[in-house]
Amino acid sequence: MSNLWVGAVTESSAWVRGRVSSSANARLVVSESPSLTSPAYFGPVAPTSELVASIEADGLDPDTQYHYAFEHDSVVDTAWQGSFRTHPVLGEPASYAFAMATCAGSINNTASGGYTDSKVSNHPVFDVIRQHVLDPLFFIHGGDLHYRDIATNTPASYRTAYDDVLTYNGTLGATARQGLLYRNRPLVLTWDDHCYATNDSDATATGRPAARQVYRERVPHYPLAESGAIYHSFGAGRVLYIVSDARSESSPGTDTDGPSKTMLGSAQKSWMESVLSAPGFDAQYLVWVMSRQWMGSGVDTWSVFGTERDELVQLFGDTGWLSRMCQVSGDVHALGMDTGTGNSWGGFPVYCFSSLDSTPSGGTSQYDLGQTQGGRGQYGTVQIHDIGSQLAVTGTGWVMDQPWRWHTSTLPLARLTRRHQPPASHVLPL
Repeated sequence: MSNLWVGAVTESSAWVRGRVSSSANARLVVSESPSLTSPAYFGPVAPTSELVASIEADGLDPDTQYHYAFEHDSVVDTAWQGSFRTHPVLGEPASYAFAMATCAGSINNTASGGYTDSKVSNHPVFDVIRQHVLDPLFFIHGGDLHYRDIATNTPASYRTAYDDVLTYNGTLGATARQGLLYRNRPLVLTWDDHCYATNDSDATATGRPAARQVYRERVPHYPLAESGAIYHSFGAGRVLYIVSDARSESSPGTDTDGPSKTMLGSAQKSWMESVLSAPGFDAQYLVWVMSRQWMGSGVDTWSVFGTERDELVQLFGDTGWLSRMCQVSGDVHALGMDTGTGNSWGGFPVYCFSSLDSTPSGGTSQYDLGQTQGGRGQYGTVQIHDIGSQLAVTGTGWVMDQPWRWHTSTLPLARLTRRHQPPASHVLPL
């Protein structure tokens, strides 16, 4: 094996993808035991020409911890063993937490005691998230998985970047911290500019076809809505998640704002309307994953896509979600939290969870809970506490294992109320 990761987990299935060492068939071994006793086997499958084996485990029990490994060429490779928990039953009340963050690897800094080399990070924060006290059901990476800034339409460059993220440039193998996280906390991945193409990149990026192709080759993702862009949705309990592609359909930020200027593209917005109108299960809350700054300023933020931002607010309102949603985002290398009071575009909470390991951004004051905090080793968690008659959502920013600031929204029936952060020494339980 040379890498392995898991994603697209549901109440009854999970998708595991990995690179193997030869063209021999592979099977997925899944067990409720860490020692992989009494396993179920899935496959065999033949690896691709790039030696990637993709196997889905299905028929699993809801809300159950599983352990897995690949059997390749008749040998179970426990050095790359991983684990995941299946989701609670879709459409039923359930409580759980997930983690979210963005941006790792902007500056090579190992010579000065840092953790980034070749624009890939091995920061200890990845271990902190994996071992977090809240036991995250999954990890959402909101973009800038690496900072390779690939400027050519070269699939091999994107493949190498994924391999290097999972193994720290091939130097640490199965012990690389990002690989360990994505092998043991199912990954939900979208991209931002530096891992999609280059700084502030958009639909005109040269690498766009290769980025789209290799995402589909390598990432264990939920079903994508179309053959090009990577936007998608999924559910867990009574929460709907929409994961946007804010890069590969985007107009250049420097274009004049107006009805024809778009960050998401018409197809993605039509798809959003259909999902928001009919999620397909009893969804009571929406988490919108957005890689670019909703409340920021500058040529690479929603501030220069004002017409479309207003259009989306109208869409969320018309489909009944404005009072029961939040947005999780990143891009800027800082933590920031808004209860919705400071969000003039929709009034929903906005949680900025960054950066994992990138050059800290300066503090800004657009969020109503106070000035942002730039830094490394930063991320967020969102706790869903759904008891049926009431659903509470708590977003928390973290610096390594210390809570920074948090906010809870409570949804009783149709009315959303908010309360602000408790004392900084208190960690909210699920």
